[in-house]
Amino acid sequence: MEPRRLVGILERGRSGFFMVRTFSTGIIISLVAVLTLFVSSAMAQTKLGGSVSFRDDGANAGAKLVTSLTGLDVGIAYEGQLWSADGQSSVDVGALTIAVDGSASNTYVDPDGASLQGNYDHYVIVDPSGSIIYSDSIPSIVSDEINSVITTDALGLRDTVAAALVSAKAANSATTLSAQQTSANEVLAAIDAIVAHADGVIAAADLIAVSAAAELDVAAAAKLASSNAADARTGALQAQSNATALVAATSISDYGSKIQAQNLEVGLSNANDSARLAYGNAQDMAAFVLVLGASPVFVSATPAVGDSMVPSAAWMALILGFVLIATGGVLATKRQVSS
Repeated sequence: MEPRRLVGILERGRSGFFMVRTFSTGIIISLVAVLTLFVSSAMAQTKLGGSVSFRDDGANAGAKLVTSLTGLDVGIAYEGQLWSADGQSSVDVGALTIAVDGSASNTYVDPDGASLQGNYDHYVIVDPSGSIIYSDSIPSIVSDEINSVITTDALGLRDTVAAALVSAKAANSATTLSAQQTSANEVLAAIDAIVAHADGVIAAADLIAVSAAAELDVAAAAKLASSNAADARTGALQAQSNATALVAATSISDYGSKIQAQNLEVGLSNANDSARLAYGNAQDMAAFVLVLGASPVFVSATPAVGDSMVPSAAWMALILGFVLIATGGVLATKRQVSS
């Protein structure tokens, strides 16, 4: 073969190889980009906005379930259900009222005033066929701790501070020193219990925040509960100082006992606000933040009928197949060019 002809063949081969490589690289990059966007979009659609939370019904702790969600499909008759951790008991909490923007609201109160929180660890949304579409559960690693702190120290902190505030207000409105001091002594008698409950909330919430660090919503609520409980403790100790001074007073005066009584009420009012927030934060640790799919605790791992992740998975598999085919074609072309 003539040298000039051989050089020409080699140059054409080299040129063709680089053209194929450039073209193939572009295809692969494009497919990967499409796949990334698709997966990101699919993942974004798997989580609903808002949450489902346990609340008090006014008289009974945890007897009410409040649903406030966004991102649901309009026109589908969704219903909510609570399930126990073992899947042996459940309660239908009613249909979701879905607005035109996909937001949904619902409030369910146990007819007997029984506590829902603590008895039910899972919340699911089902479609008209009964298939579970969205679900969430309280993390099992901290479920006992969450239930305990809600029903003991968080509730005790809220109620004990609220009772002490009543006495503080009575002291501030009293017209005699003896009446002021009687109410101030009632406040002092409650301080130790307030501090103990606050410390209990702080210790439990800090532990939960660490143990459930991967559950961002749980950890965030735990940190708020700890912070607000600490504020309630600070307010109670400030009130203690004012109550002590008031008990030691020998006469009523505008710049003496009356100022102490006013400050006593202010301190406990601040503590009351913080204690109520801490109790709400504790309940939020048991809130459900719903994601697409069925809970693995009591539902088979096989996707439920109508589970929209099935077509999503099929599309992702198809795109991956295209990527693999394109890659195989590139390698085959490279071999042909090289030979």
